[in-house]
Amino acid sequence: MKKWFFLSFVLSGTSLFALLPPLCQSAKEIDALVQHEELYGLLPSGEMIQEIRHLPTGYEVITQHYRLEVDCVYKSQTRPGPAEFELQFHEPEARAGIN
Repeated sequence: MKKWFFLSFVLSGTSLFALLPPLCQSAKEIDALVQHEELYGLLPSGEMIQEIRHLPTGYEVITQHYRLEVDCVYKSQTRPGPAEFELQFHEPEARAGIN
């Protein structure tokens, strides 16, 4: 009886690590975005991030003078765990009406 209980506990516990909750996953993605060296290469150092918006394909970073889209591409998972992803940065666009 103890073996069955232990086995069912172990098997049910693996599904708990299958995915991060959406809040944790998006926090992980945003953290990776703001720490990514490509962000600093694409935007001038004098820019201040004003907003980060979630898009269906990833995120939109809005600064004082620019708008930058970043795609979040999920990798196929071969094992349970947090979703692995890669960030793909687009060229920044000047915000309309901003000098």
